[in-house]
Amino acid sequence: MRCITLANVLRLFDFDILFARSKTSTNLIDKLNNFKIIDPQIFINNPIQSDLIVIDNYQVDYIFEEQIRKHTNKILVIDDLFNRKHNCDILLDQNLQVRKG
Repeated sequence: MRCITLANVLRLFDFDILFARSKTSTNLIDKLNNFKIIDPQIFINNPIQSDLIVIDNYQVDYIFEEQIRKHTNKILVIDDLFNRKHNCDILLDQNLQVRKG
């Protein structure tokens, strides 16, 4: 839901939004049907050049972020876990604790 909220705001500023998601995600979150959707494997095999890629997925790590780095100007990662390394420009952590390291 936090990505849908962010996508709706970015749409107000004429961003073209594309979700790379699994079929299961769309079945669980009906509101994703309001956006363009691409299968994650297709995205990995044929990346689309973009200004911003937002990653909100606990199964994706810095290795994936490094792979897509050449296809985007900025990477924003939403992650509230303290034990993960990232290759991103912006790390959004909604926890109140300060992240060190």
